[in-house]
Amino acid sequence: MAYYTQILGMQVNFLDPAGDFAVLAGKARTGCDVVLRQCAENPPVRLLFGGVFLHDGQPLTQGAAWLRSQGAPSALIGGDDDGAIIVIDPDGIPLVYSRGSALELMMQHGQAIFAAIETLSAAR
Repeated sequence: MAYYTQILGMQVNFLDPAGDFAVLAGKARTGCDVVLRQCAENPPVRLLFGGVFLHDGQPLTQGAAWLRSQGAPSALIGGDDDGAIIVIDPDGIPLVYSRGSALELMMQHGQAIFAAIETLSAAR
């Protein structure tokens, strides 16, 4: 956290009450958020996930159903308006698709997202 806040000048927008993760953003507030997670040991994939902001249109539930029909390991967290789809890419990097910012998403579903990532990653 010190590197991101003191050296890079980012601000902490949200700190998980349990202290497991934090959402940081640049002062320009352009939506380029960073989520840092505290881990007891370094995970094999250092980028925990890439976030993809979905345009308005297809409901998340429809996207999750399509991924399942394609045999892609995925999880739906939350609902169409406030949730996210999590899928593991071929390199083992979890991708989180949502309609909201990382701050909103992690404040509401942070622990559930991490749990789904761990479950999907373990099943690979």
